[in-house]
Amino acid sequence: MDNTWLEKGVELRMGGLQRYRLVYHWKNPDGSINWFNFLTGGSYYNLIGVLLVVSFLVLLVMLYKHDTAILVECCNACQNSLASSIASPIGITFP
Repeated sequence: MDNTWLEKGVELRMGGLQRYRLVYHWKNPDGSINWFNFLTGGSYYNLIGVLLVVSFLVLLVMLYKHDTAILVECCNACQNSLASSIASPIGITFP
């Protein structure tokens, strides 16, 4: 009998609807963490999916930071021009 699946920590379990599925354990029998199975679920396709989701989230955070920086610059410019246009006719100057 071929025990390579057992050595890798993969077992066959009965899932829902009377179907079998492979279970990739994230802990090795000695108690250490199997990082490949922990991050990917035991598949390179899952690894690609995880990388795509993480890169999409990083891109969203970068775009959000960029847009809020532009908004802050715009609000500061509008606030300064509004304050100077109101204060100039009555003789108030800002440092």
